[in-house]
Amino acid sequence: MLSPLNLTGALNILKNGHADLPQNIKRLIAINEQGFKDGLQAQYSKAEQLREKYRLEQPSKLLIIAEGITEEKLIPVFADKSGINFQTCGVQIIGAGGKNQVARLYYDLKEKLCIPILIILDADAEKIKNKIEDVLKKKDRIFLIPDGEFEDILPDALIYSAINRFYKLTGSVSKDELCKNKPRTVLLKELWKLKGFGEFNKADFAEMISKNISKPEDTSPTMRKIINLIKSLI
Repeated sequence: MLSPLNLTGALNILKNGHADLPQNIKRLIAINEQGFKDGLQAQYSKAEQLREKYRLEQPSKLLIIAEGITEEKLIPVFADKSGINFQTCGVQIIGAGGKNQVARLYYDLKEKLCIPILIILDADAEKIKNKIEDVLKKKDRIFLIPDGEFEDILPDALIYSAINRFYKLTGSVSKDELCKNKPRTVLLKELWKLKGFGEFNKADFAEMISKNISKPEDTSPTMRKIINLIKSLI
């Protein structure tokens, strides 16, 4: 919206038939655009204060796009234990449903959002990572998990404790059974079948793990790298 001073100046220009009309109009627009940006920044700062005070979900400061439900459920819990509450800090996370969907979602959102986007991919998504890097905006980041899938970066002791607390009336697993040289999700599916726990479900597994995260040792070195990256982006 034009300020009274700039509006008066614009009217005088039009009345007097100023020879440099286009240049003056450009200058007028630039002045008011800057005023509009300043106004938006002031409103955003006020909204941030209200978000932190009343634990509101908006406005957002960072969007995280991950592959699946496990990341969507657990990253906020790990972050909270490290002092980053996603709600009060304005962090949103989306489990896209696979590495290809992560790429599609980023392509769709990268020009629509003015906040940074952090993309988290499993180790087998390096080709997707390379494709996204070709169009990655300067303020956005990609983290490729070096250890396999997200489930692979969860500490054995955390999984062991969570499973045995949850299934203590129907069965249990030993530490040795979790240390086999297999991808974690493959191993968990086999254990669920072997122990009679039913069909392995990532969402249920993530919920079970989330209730057992309580101490620093529950956060793996790779998870700490992700949390530190989130801190740097907000």
